[in-house]
Amino acid sequence: MTDTSATSYDNKSGSNYPGADTAQNWNTKYQQARMARMTFERKWYTFLAFVQGKQYITWTYEAAPLATGRMIEPTNPNNRVRLVINKTRKIMRKELAKINKEQVRGFVVPNNTDDNSQAAARSAEQLAEYLTNELKLVHIFKRCDWWMLICGTSFLKCYYDNNVPMGFMKMPMPPGQMGGQQQGMSGPSQMNGGMGGPMQQQTPMVPLMGGPCVEVIDPFHILVPNLDEPDIQKQEWVMHITMKSPEWVEDRFGQKIDGVSVTTNTIESRLLSVQGMTQDYDAQKAVEVREVWIRPNMTSKYPEGALIYCTQDKILEAGPHPYMHGKYPFVKRTYVENSIFYGVTLVEDLMPLQVEYNRTRSQIIEDKNRMGRPQLAIERGSMDVKKLRGVAGDVMEYAPGSRAPQPIEIQGLPDYIIDHCNRISNEMGELASQETTDRQAVPSGVTAATAIAYIHEDQDALVQDTIRDKEIAWETVTQYMLSNVGQFWDGQRLVTVAGKNGAFESLLFSKSDLQGQTNWRSIVGSATPQSYAAKQAQIMELMKMGAVSVPDGLEYMDMGDTARLYEGMQVDKREAEKENIRLGNSVNVPVSPWQEHLIHLHAHDEIRKREEYESWDQNAKDMIAYHAVNHMQMFLQEVGFTMPVDPVTGQPDQMFMQQQQQQMQANQQAIQMGQIPKINPAYEMSLRRELAKLTMAPPGAPPAGALPPGPGAAGPTPSPGAPA
Repeated sequence: MTDTSATSYDNKSGSNYPGADTAQNWNTKYQQARMARMTFERKWYTFLAFVQGKQYITWTYEAAPLATGRMIEPTNPNNRVRLVINKTRKIMRKELAKINKEQVRGFVVPNNTDDNSQAAARSAEQLAEYLTNELKLVHIFKRCDWWMLICGTSFLKCYYDNNVPMGFMKMPMPPGQMGGQQQGMSGPSQMNGGMGGPMQQQTPMVPLMGGPCVEVIDPFHILVPNLDEPDIQKQEWVMHITMKSPEWVEDRFGQKIDGVSVTTNTIESRLLSVQGMTQDYDAQKAVEVREVWIRPNMTSKYPEGALIYCTQDKILEAGPHPYMHGKYPFVKRTYVENSIFYGVTLVEDLMPLQVEYNRTRSQIIEDKNRMGRPQLAIERGSMDVKKLRGVAGDVMEYAPGSRAPQPIEIQGLPDYIIDHCNRISNEMGELASQETTDRQAVPSGVTAATAIAYIHEDQDALVQDTIRDKEIAWETVTQYMLSNVGQFWDGQRLVTVAGKNGAFESLLFSKSDLQGQTNWRSIVGSATPQSYAAKQAQIMELMKMGAVSVPDGLEYMDMGDTARLYEGMQVDKREAEKENIRLGNSVNVPVSPWQEHLIHLHAHDEIRKREEYESWDQNAKDMIAYHAVNHMQMFLQEVGFTMPVDPVTGQPDQMFMQQQQQQMQANQQAIQMGQIPKINPAYEMSLRRELAKLTMAPPGAPPAGALPPGPGAAGPTPSPGAPA
């Protein structure tokens, strides 16, 4: 349940909240909303039971015709077969796997184009990645997708909970205490420069409480007043129904309320009955808590919005809308759009075919049983039929002179009955757009990425609307999470995020770091299911053309057997990124001969292109420039470079010699004064020019890092100094 203790209310009881409705008024609205959606609710119970294998159920209405009724499974007559071959569950599992094959990707759009907004937007992206991993958002969306597939509609709720541990706070180290952590303290430790490097004094950490939360809500527990409006944000109010223990209610609201049995006529009781868990919950008592949300300025009665907790006959708590974004914290998911509030599910289309399939297969089994034990034609008076036991190997005695009992020949099943089952299976697959999933494999010899993608594109066309709905839902949930952080995280918190190439970074965040940058946008089509074969073939083509290097290609190829190979190839790149962190903190890092200088140079140049570099002090900027020049000089020495030659005179380049001599003198003077040498931009440009000459591929050859042209093909000889 939502914890709103982060917002202070003037009146917790709600009795004097301006314009607040009474519990009786909300109970009337609750009953009206339940009655309005009763038809949908019956369908949801049926769909849920059907997917779980209870496919011979029916509804009885013992009370009023408009009542929910009772779902029962009729008694099975003797000698009748009730076979259930649950093809519907298999189809829904495939749909669930298809929707969750790719993860939604996105970025934060800065509010304006200045450097501070750009850096804040990048920080917001890192924070969104941390929250996604911390809350396991992928698994939450998968559970939400399951309810959406079964019922056609599901909901996500994004709220702020003060009782959830999230992030850490650095504690001051007592004087004289080095290494280790204080007793009773736990959490990540601050390394030199943020990560890597020699171990220095470890700062004790304590976990901080309070953070965004996301939970899945099935359609049974959400009520709205207007079913003709598909947009949940345009509803007059939204009611979230939960069942809580009397102890929880007393601890949360300070009011003692008697609970009722969970197995009475409540939403929970029907869900438990469908799932076969009624008897296990007979002894439990619970209180139905109704959480009512109203947006600000939605009605004149609640200009500041409202959040009201009530039961059937009592207001537990009431106050204004607690969140700065001013929207309902609910995100609606829809499988197939239906122009009304609730969507349509594929189960509704599959049910008639599934029922007919089960009935036909059951009849086939009954006929098989009769043919396996046919009836006997016995001459009257030849034997006592009461002694027939139908046991294999049994001895039957009949009167002498009479005819022996003969089995009555039964005609076999017509072929059209078997074909009927096959047609039903094909029609079910056609409705789900899965009719060729098992048989439409990639033909042998087809390796072109375009051809492979085209083969699988048609069968995924119907799911595009559902995929886009998921991308929008992910976008909205991420915006709510960032907004909650920007509202409630007052102090700085240390969080751990996965940086580039899987390297972890510990960063400090507070709401001031976001600067209102909460406009996270999903990339359209990022969650569209893609064929692994087509994806890998496309990356291979880019690697052959040299557009993508081999390490980057292995990273994006997403093959399990290449993961360890890719990890081994990223050692130098990750080392260079660790150096970037230390250099940004003005920690001098020496250049070693065993390092891959070109990889390090590329990583150092990459950080100098980002917005974070603008916030570095001048000493850190001089330090990384001096470090990069040392990499260039050491690489040129390794490849045997001595001095550039003037192409006109054929003599050593005097300009380069002069720049090099001036830089060496400046280095010596700065080192003697204990300062970081400042690099002459002209000298750095000359070094980069000579470096480009050595690493540039000759005409007609693939660029450095590309795959070879193919087995047995004679490729051009790489230029001296080009990386292998």
